[in-house]
Amino acid sequence: MAVNNTEMGKVTSYSHEILVNKTKTSDDIEYDKYMFSVGQKLDLRTRKLTFKKIRYIMDEVLEDFSIKKLKTIELHLAVIYIFFLFFLRMWTHYVGQYFVLTIMGVPVTRFETHWHKIYIKYAAWNFMQELVTVGVGILSNTLFFSFMAVIGFFSKKALNCFPRMFYKVICWYGVMTIFDPFVVLVIDCVC
Repeated sequence: MAVNNTEMGKVTSYSHEILVNKTKTSDDIEYDKYMFSVGQKLDLRTRKLTFKKIRYIMDEVLEDFSIKKLKTIELHLAVIYIFFLFFLRMWTHYVGQYFVLTIMGVPVTRFETHWHKIYIKYAAWNFMQELVTVGVGILSNTLFFSFMAVIGFFSKKALNCFPRMFYKVICWYGVMTIFDPFVVLVIDCVC
């Protein structure tokens, strides 16, 4: 005869006259091995599951910016690394463009850095060179994001550890990579 008894959060079960305590302490739970996957097959017939996945991703992305964490170090660190990632995104974009211009043999007459933008003046004599330059700026951010993600993946697989903060850095750099073309367009139109 099996009886489940739940009192004050403890679960015990009597099975064949043996008392089994299923309560786990904080030391027993292996938090590093816990995984939640949101990359399963997307089925639009299960709208509730799809919205749960989207909600999970949004909660993880915006976790540090809640009102409860206003006075915590996580919020301050998040603001600091988002600030520095904005500039890393800018440097990656324009240095990638500079390298491709150098490889194509296009003369670069000006490479000037400012706090909001890097000015590159070059003498492209062909539309294809201009198109490649614009595309490589965006592609260089995507490649750097992919490089960081691969380092995180292999670090977790080989060393079985990777600091949580660096996952957030990779996530925010991915967000910056997505918005990079729009940010460059707005800054180019304004300046």
